[in-house]
Amino acid sequence: MDFDERSNIVYQLITIAEKRLLNDYQKQEVCNIVNRLENKTTTQAERFILLYNLKLGEKEYRQCDLAKKYNCSSNAIRLSVNRIRSKLISTKDEDLLTLKQIVNECVQKYDIKFAN
Repeated sequence: MDFDERSNIVYQLITIAEKRLLNDYQKQEVCNIVNRLENKTTTQAERFILLYNLKLGEKEYRQCDLAKKYNCSSNAIRLSVNRIRSKLISTKDEDLLTLKQIVNECVQKYDIKFAN
């Protein structure tokens, strides 16, 4: 897969996660992939997972809520989340194919349209 296709898959996944359309199984799969990423910090992964409500049983957080929770700025939260996004784009093909499958499942189920 080329960079543009990888970027598009991650963009679509984030959009779907922001709309809270992932089921519990899909959330767990995304969490597993995020936790397997190389060269990420635990804090970066936690912030990403909490911002997109991927942790089962956890309350929903906005960026400003996470900043308070971690005693940092909203910008620090944004930077952590962006680092995980970048790492997802360059993750192993196998994991990216899993993300693509999740996106396709949600697109079909919810009839989501993305601009090309």
